Amino acid sequence: MTSQYFSAILLCMIIHQACINDIDRMMAIIKACIAVHQSRGIFQWTERYPDRKIISGDIERKHLFVARNSLDGPILGLAAVDPFGTNEVHENVSWDCNETPVFIARVAVDPASQGQGIGNRLFSYAEQFARCRGSQSLRLDVDALQEQLVSMYERRGYTIRSSVWYDNPPKEFYAMEKEVTPIDIHWASDNELPNIFTIRHKVFTEGQDVSKELEQDGLDDQAKHVILYDNTTPVGCARIRWVSLDKEGSETKTLVYWKVERLAVLESARRKGYGTLVMDWIIREARENTLSGLTLHAQKHLEQFYRSFGFLPDGKPFVEAGIQHITMTLKLK
Repeated sequence: MTSQYFSAILLCMIIHQACINDIDRMMAIIKACIAVHQSRGIFQWTERYPDRKIISGDIERKHLFVARNSLDGPILGLAAVDPFGTNEVHENVSWDCNETPVFIARVAVDPASQGQGIGNRLFSYAEQFARCRGSQSLRLDVDALQEQLVSMYERRGYTIRSSVWYDNPPKEFYAMEKEVTPIDIHWASDNELPNIFTIRHKVFTEGQDVSKELEQDGLDDQAKHVILYDNTTPVGCARIRWVSLDKEGSETKTLVYWKVERLAVLESARRKGYGTLVMDWIIREARENTLSGLTLHAQKHLEQFYRSFGFLPDGKPFVEAGIQHITMTLKLK
């Protein structure tokens, strides 16, 4: 369900897997955060944690993610989603759930960029990523003296399970946990097509007054379909067809693209990032299948959403199914 290409776009914030070339910038952010924290009497992090070896391990295991505000912008923050976060200090913690647990850890935002919601977006992303790995138990440790931070995690649905102790002399932290339902995204089987058509009917025909004849255009048999489940409930989908673009620059050649169509999420499941997860999954699959790129007809009000993935307009706006659209293309390296 996930891979090294997993990324998310949250309010024009691009979040993607870190690579080793990012480590100097990430260590600089961590060092700056430690300095600010210690100036305020906060000692949750030290020069020993998180150190370069820990961050390198996160990168190697593909557990670490970074946030930028553009594709080529500087790293603004980082967060780890660590399935191996439980250690000996947690031996006596009474976790409520042990179904594929993960720790959300090492969340840091450049002090110069704090106050913009980057940390919150990173944290939300980390939770989504964990759910896509099938996790039902999200865990974290927090300095027991950081009452505001503890309260923030409680507002996000985390519960204190026990106290744990780190450092010498021992320092009290709270082990907190949040139970969630897993998310599953995959290529749909023929048996799942009725669920997909139901989602599309509710979103396009009922929700946007698109005629049934236009929505059911006779091309579904030529396509591959993607479906997203929240736990066992189908809530999102998309359709993929193969197309060719015959010219790139001055060199004429055939380029194999996927055309993304019928991206839909049920209204009851919106504002949870599911559309982002489906698009991210499709882009990852396209990379793994060495596609030249992706193209789509974006509803005009969603242009910025697709721009955040790297899609760029290709032509002038046009009307399709009574709705203003624009062709957008993403070239893949």
